[in-house]
Amino acid sequence: MKWLALITLIYGEIVAQSPIYNPGLIDEIVQCEQKSHSISKKSSRNALPREFDLIYESIRLTVNPSEKYIRGNIEFRVKSLVQGLNYLTIDCSDSLKVNSVLNRTGQFIGYHKNNKVHIQLKNLTFGQFDTFFIAYEGIPPTTGLGSFSCDYHGSNIPILSTLSEPYGASDWMPCTNDLEDKIDSLDIYITCPEKYQTATNGLLINKTSSMGKSTFHWKHNYPIATYLIAIAVTEYAIFIDSCQLKSSRLPVYQFMYREDSLNQANQFDISKKLIQLFDSLIGEYPFIKEKYGHAQWNKGGGMEHQTMSFMKDLNFELNAHELAHQWFGNKITCQSWGDIWLNEGFATYLTGIAYEHLAPIYFPLFIQTQMRRIMYQSAGSVYCTDTMNVGRIFDNRLSYSKGAMILHQLRWLIGDTAFYKALRNYAADSNLTYQFATSSKLIQHFESASSMDLKGYFQNWLYGEGYPIYLFKLNKAEKRMIVAQNTTHPSVTFYKMKIPVSIYAGGSKTNLVLDYTYNQQEFPLNVLGTIDSIKIDPDNWLIGKKIIREGLSEIIVANNPVQNSLILFSSSPDEVIELVQIVQLDGKKCMEILVQSNIATMDVSKLARNFYLVHTKTNKGYFTEKIWKE
Repeated sequence: MKWLALITLIYGEIVAQSPIYNPGLIDEIVQCEQKSHSISKKSSRNALPREFDLIYESIRLTVNPSEKYIRGNIEFRVKSLVQGLNYLTIDCSDSLKVNSVLNRTGQFIGYHKNNKVHIQLKNLTFGQFDTFFIAYEGIPPTTGLGSFSCDYHGSNIPILSTLSEPYGASDWMPCTNDLEDKIDSLDIYITCPEKYQTATNGLLINKTSSMGKSTFHWKHNYPIATYLIAIAVTEYAIFIDSCQLKSSRLPVYQFMYREDSLNQANQFDISKKLIQLFDSLIGEYPFIKEKYGHAQWNKGGGMEHQTMSFMKDLNFELNAHELAHQWFGNKITCQSWGDIWLNEGFATYLTGIAYEHLAPIYFPLFIQTQMRRIMYQSAGSVYCTDTMNVGRIFDNRLSYSKGAMILHQLRWLIGDTAFYKALRNYAADSNLTYQFATSSKLIQHFESASSMDLKGYFQNWLYGEGYPIYLFKLNKAEKRMIVAQNTTHPSVTFYKMKIPVSIYAGGSKTNLVLDYTYNQQEFPLNVLGTIDSIKIDPDNWLIGKKIIREGLSEIIVANNPVQNSLILFSSSPDEVIELVQIVQLDGKKCMEILVQSNIATMDVSKLARNFYLVHTKTNKGYFTEKIWKE
């Protein structure tokens, strides 16, 4: 491996630092992956059904990290999926200049217009192959966080990196910029000044140098979605190790900035432990014949480029999140950005599972953080209904946290055995592996593994909006409890749930599971001795507010302290909220709304951080409670 010119260290035993839980890190991951392009619409290259299959690409690029400019020549090999294919389009930003579109004989067969390369083919029969070449150059446009960016690290060392998810690949290369087709295999050739190293997908085949420049040839032999192709070029220190998995040893690479390499090296062992954990829980690492690697970049968070994640550092949570994507997002990719939770919800929850197994002290904190994020606002579905809005696709609260927690809650409902069986079967499904999936395919695997009908569960939690507010009306003397429920959004009227309860009575603890199937349901509490206290959902499996009250009906403030949305609800179904006022402690009125419902929601985001009084008028009386606005 002569190309490892800077630093090559083969590690045996490395003592890694213990992970430290960082509840804000997921925000950096989200911000990186959002990449909010200024777009109104990104159309697919062809209307369904697909007309061609992209079999192979050879991507030849010439770049210099100190210059925001790219020159490229890409060979496309396609297979016709229809009879008589004579025309197709490839996405390509108008900021780039397409110099030529040629067939194998050197004939010009296309032109570049309106962010598309239009290509005239010979009349292909079904199953027939054809090849064409696109040569281009130019300055990629500046969009979002930068689909093609040049920056500096250390002592003004240039770095070039790309970030294509979801719609950015066509900013820096002609491509099929959609979720309809995966490229079966590709070769990537990167030419740059010889002092730099390159990081990209697949395995490095060779490096050649001449006249002050080096060309790196990388080869990837697994199907890959376009947005998962990426390059990074800078002065890297390169560390190589291997990780023993069930079937074989996997090469593990770390491409670190030279100035950070010694600080990051002690996290190398954690990377290997994470790979071994996911390999054992989910199934064989998807790209076992090649590698897994990390390449450092300047952007916050990371991006799960296939076989080579780009990350700011080797933080435990970031490391786990991007690695989990190799199964959920890369091996099996969401068929639509509407189902982005199949990528991001899974990667987020697998990060929690990594804490559970490797740093269990942080697992409860991780779950609490996700639950708080979900209830930061009262509406929104996990399924993304606006795939033209990049910020909505990568919504922290919905695609990541709520997506993760509906898996966590499902794990409680069906049990660990069925849960992990479903994950393994889904990840090994030959109809989905190295292809695309929808939520319905995943649901089928959970139903099969659990022998349960879960359609109602996913209808409420995946497609419905909001979450439940549970009110547990406890009568200690009679040892019974009534469970009431309000929902924060009308798309779901009631959430059925199995509710874990711990009751402390007579000096002992009794664990119960309440099969909660209708509102105002009453449950006997069959315990010996006087009830001292009760804990609802002690291990935090369930999404939603859980409030315990004793005594008469009243108005409940569901979230106190409050951040953006104040939620109030009545504890009795026949008590209707009519008016809500928020006033300062000196009596000055700040807000007022009229209501005719059992639940009221107020946007208090513009209120200053302070104490306030909430006055509520109902058809049965008046209630006042003090709140703290964060």
